[in-house]
Amino acid sequence: ALYVRRGVELEPLVHGAGHELGRRAGTESVLLATGLGAACALVQDLTPMERIRTLRDRLWQARGNMGREAFAETAATMRWVLLPSQVADCMEQGAAVAQRAGLRAATAAHAGVGIVEAALGGGEHADLERVAAVLGEWRTLVRGAGGHAVVQRAPLAVKERVPVWDEAGPALRIMERIKAQLDPRGVLNPGRVAGGI
Repeated sequence: ALYVRRGVELEPLVHGAGHELGRRAGTESVLLATGLGAACALVQDLTPMERIRTLRDRLWQARGNMGREAFAETAATMRWVLLPSQVADCMEQGAAVAQRAGLRAATAAHAGVGIVEAALGGGEHADLERVAAVLGEWRTLVRGAGGHAVVQRAPLAVKERVPVWDEAGPALRIMERIKAQLDPRGVLNPGRVAGGI
């Protein structure tokens, strides 16, 4: 449906017959108009949406916990941020990288916005050298696809080998200036943000 304020002149999208006060050529579908009316009537009572909202929230929470719950023991988790068109390929290639290293991997994605949660199984029993190597290869893979990767959870020995944050690039100067203004004494989480800020 389109509501037009009086006095607003609209250029017709389709020229021809003078339907809709000359705004549109062609006859409106009675079925579509009836469907719109039924939809408008349904949205007057949003009570059924509470159940859908609850299910949606549970789904998002489960997706967010995927890295911690994919395995009985998780060795490390990493978040990838990619163009949505790159998600499926990177997930497939990332699984192959882990498999070649003899590690189990699980990924879950919100493909519409390009966010992937990736986890390596094995917990503290995993070979930390291999875990670090896979995280490094994952980062290279994601960066090669134009994305970014952040290590979310990993043992300290792995974090000493693989930086938690990607390189900040040109944005680092801006981040440093913002940090200096908000924290002139440098006491708020020093060295814990991208670029070691």
